[in-house]
Amino acid sequence: MHTSTTRRKQRSLVGLAIAGALAAVVIGTASPAAAATGLPLPYGEVDNVANGLIYYSGHVPVVSGWAIDGPFVNMTSVPIPVTANVTWYRKPAICALCTATVVGQTSFRQTADLYRAEIQRSPAGPDHGFAIPLTPPSAFSYTSERVCLTTTGYYGTSSLGCYTLAFQLIG
Repeated sequence: MHTSTTRRKQRSLVGLAIAGALAAVVIGTASPAAAATGLPLPYGEVDNVANGLIYYSGHVPVVSGWAIDGPFVNMTSVPIPVTANVTWYRKPAICALCTATVVGQTSFRQTADLYRAEIQRSPAGPDHGFAIPLTPPSAFSYTSERVCLTTTGYYGTSSLGCYTLAFQLIG
């Protein structure tokens, strides 16, 4: 037998599920995994991206951006971790058609808790930025690197994309 309290709880859960689905549509960053499960997965953005490349200057590339957990206010205020998985490649300089060889893989992890002015008006507030220095191991030399970024929230993990790093001279 259903009581009025049970019915209210059921309606609340249905309302919560609908709100999550609508928020994912409005935000426009729902991943296929979020659509399949109906759960609000984390989302974010990576800086300095153009045509699948992240541009950087200096000796150590820094990958930066922001990440927020799900579209619900009670979850978004908690900073979430961002992981950068880097594959380091070496390609012979004199061979344009040669295949690059993987010479190493490393992972870097940081909590997205830095101030970001552009997300100041989000329900989460402005303290969800990250800036991860991708310091290469000194054990090998490399000619290029590729980074894949993920972020993990309450309901699961989302990809922020995979990018090739491109050195940019500033002058």
